Amino acid sequence: MRPPLFRARMKMKKKPPLAYAFVLALLVFLCGPGPVSAADAAPDIGKKAYDEVVALQKADKLPEAEKVAQALVAARTQKLGAEDKETLRARLLLSEVLYDLDKYPEAEKELRTLLPLVTKIYGAEHPGTLYTQAKLLQCVYWQHRYAEAEQGYRSFVPLVQKVMGADDKAALETQFYFAKTLYKGGKLEESEKEHRAVLAAYESAPGFEDPLTLSTAAFLGLVLQARDKYAEQEALMRRVVTARTRVLGPEDRDTLLSRASLAAALRGQKKYAEAEKELRDLLPVMARVLGAAHPKTLFYQEELLSTLHFQGKDAEAEEPYRLFIPLAQKVLGPEDKTTLRARRFFARALKNLGRLDESEKEYREVLAIRQRVQGPEDAATLLAEADLAMVWYAQKKYAEVEATERRFIPVRQRILGPEHPDTLQCRGALAAALLAQHRHAEAETELRALLPLDERALGVENLETLKTCYNLATCLIEEHKPSEEILPYARRALEGELKLLGPNHPDTKNARELVDELTKKAAKA
Repeated sequence: MRPPLFRARMKMKKKPPLAYAFVLALLVFLCGPGPVSAADAAPDIGKKAYDEVVALQKADKLPEAEKVAQALVAARTQKLGAEDKETLRARLLLSEVLYDLDKYPEAEKELRTLLPLVTKIYGAEHPGTLYTQAKLLQCVYWQHRYAEAEQGYRSFVPLVQKVMGADDKAALETQFYFAKTLYKGGKLEESEKEHRAVLAAYESAPGFEDPLTLSTAAFLGLVLQARDKYAEQEALMRRVVTARTRVLGPEDRDTLLSRASLAAALRGQKKYAEAEKELRDLLPVMARVLGAAHPKTLFYQEELLSTLHFQGKDAEAEEPYRLFIPLAQKVLGPEDKTTLRARRFFARALKNLGRLDESEKEYREVLAIRQRVQGPEDAATLLAEADLAMVWYAQKKYAEVEATERRFIPVRQRILGPEHPDTLQCRGALAAALLAQHRHAEAETELRALLPLDERALGVENLETLKTCYNLATCLIEEHKPSEEILPYARRALEGELKLLGPNHPDTKNARELVDELTKKAAKA
């Protein structure tokens, strides 16, 4: 649940309301002196209805509160006029009820009508005006119009900092929302910078275990994950998990999501055994607290299954996948990202288990959905096509693989870029298809061109880079090159896979056999 921001009235919630300085200043706007109102002569106009809305809002009876608030706005507009301060207060109350109901378009409409009137009467720097503008930007944010929200926050954040002070809670919360907007808009470096600034201020006061500080730290963890800074994410999320467990309890929703973020950080570092343990401990609690069919529970259940796959535990994952996919299709829908990701990894598991026809059928169905929903040139569609080519390779349909990769590599280079991981993976598949057709000279040329790209774009210890090393070594063997030339590539593959996959993974075993064979040949020579 998103944290409440700039709440006008304090509610008895599990978490304390945020931006107390703004709330207290807003009370002046709501209750304090202002321009003379027509209601001053008849102060009871709508007062009973106003109090009823507040009571219903506190009791979380929001649909009933909306009806009463709508009637209150209509009555005050008719009797007092659209610009009377009592009418403005009623409209602000209505906008809050709509916001709490997640009726963001309706709330935005009210706030856009209200903002120029409040500005005209109270001024641009009055807390009531700032509050109205803050709520308006939040409505834009929650409607996923991040570019528009970003533009608004770029001018609004300095204004709030000027009026309230840079270290004021209201200013920090505004900056926090700005940082989240940058994250949603893909401006990760700037988002990280803003998040770190807010977190540093919160850690100073009120301290790391304050709910607001922990919310900021948790969101920073997502930014670090998006920037592939998994080690930093892991260190931060271990602090958040410890603090939330102590402050909120081990079964609090936010504690559970923090543990899930920690598991993601472990997966990102290829610490699959640790990630598996964390997810196995987490999922029964999450199922009990959120429900076994809750979207979050299903998402992390799929994370566990794919973590098994990444460890080569495909036989163990097969039956759970067969149970999980129909449930995901029913609850989330057949076109949901989690459903499609589960089907993709299930197809990969089937391929690894030798069930090639069933794997091909699964991949074809996923590809058809991707093409229909996301279009033929979407990154996910291109990845699904690459997956299908991998099955063809396992089925020894090497000519089909070559033709497919030659057709799609230029498309990937144009859309994704020449050093995008998916582009490089497809070039690797082309080289493997050439190698399987005994066209060794062509395969060697492709692999030697690919290896420095893998090293630069993916890293020297990335699994795709290690696969390229292994395939190049295999190619050079077929060309009867000296063992001394081949061994460095084979050893790189073995050493990297031992570190990332462990000694019992099939790829590691293949690399070890290759190194042993080459070592014996070198000794005989």
